[in-house]
Amino acid sequence: MTSECVVLILDLDGSGGEVVLSQSWPLHLRPVTVGRAPANDLVVQNEHVSWHHAMFWCEGPAVWVRDLQSRNGTFVDDRRVDGAARVEDGAVVRLGPSATLRVRIEEHVESGGVPRAWAVEDLGSGARFVVQGDRFVIGGTGRADLRLDGGGDAEATLIFHPNGEVWLGEDEQDGPLEEGEVFVVAGRRFRAVPLTGVHEPTSTAEAVSRYPYEVEARLDGPTGPEAIVRDRATGREHHVSADNRAVLLYLLARGFQADQGSPPDRRGWLSDAEVAVGIWGRRSVEGDPNRLHVLVYRLRRELKAAGFDPWFIEKRRRYIRARLAAARLA
Repeated sequence: MTSECVVLILDLDGSGGEVVLSQSWPLHLRPVTVGRAPANDLVVQNEHVSWHHAMFWCEGPAVWVRDLQSRNGTFVDDRRVDGAARVEDGAVVRLGPSATLRVRIEEHVESGGVPRAWAVEDLGSGARFVVQGDRFVIGGTGRADLRLDGGGDAEATLIFHPNGEVWLGEDEQDGPLEEGEVFVVAGRRFRAVPLTGVHEPTSTAEAVSRYPYEVEARLDGPTGPEAIVRDRATGREHHVSADNRAVLLYLLARGFQADQGSPPDRRGWLSDAEVAVGIWGRRSVEGDPNRLHVLVYRLRRELKAAGFDPWFIEKRRRYIRARLAAARLA
């Protein structure tokens, strides 16, 4: 039996904008309180923060914050909270004039601790192919897990996430598949089906072997932001110099580097809103929501042309990461 779990992550910023403290809570279990009192879930030692300042809670998938009659007020994206306000993923919550929290919201599917196993079904023949790991490639190329004779260069990559989401990637673009949804590759119809009574295979080693990539990135190169992607297995190297693409790789590498202590399936995930703000600034929250999608597509296309598997840039609903073996930031 599955249930939705909303995880609230609060990053407390220092005076220079750097993250000085990050904590997470399964918000569906109980509310989270913030303030100077030691009994709060998040204790903020700031003279302008009240003893009991604010409270976060969820109603279904929505997250809310209530100001607890604080002396200096609670603000969501610079709008003062009058009573309670809904908080979106990537929002900035300010307590008083100077204590800044960045909000991340993750949705997980709990399934009693047993990940789902999957098979890919060929609807024409009825054959099922068990998925080993969290990737399954269908196509006419030599790297395909399911080789299609006469398929030419047609190729699709299925991406299986531990939270139950399945994404289909084609031509450097991707999107979620609903359970049982039919998709077509080289004229043949397929669907991903969950298997019952089977444990999902462990994919930690597979994750490293499939993507032995390293990203070295900096924001202050001689001509601006720049990034280098290296394949440790082959020695292949590619320089990314387009500003926004290089900044995107920098942010993803930084997220990977910051999550070294996390399990592989959770390592490096950043919210779309957080990445958009890092590239285009705070006003991007009100901009074109498709802009990040286009940027990811262009970066994947460039990396594929350079001989890399573009699906190490990985998406799920509202989140993005880079699956890497290592990251270095200058």
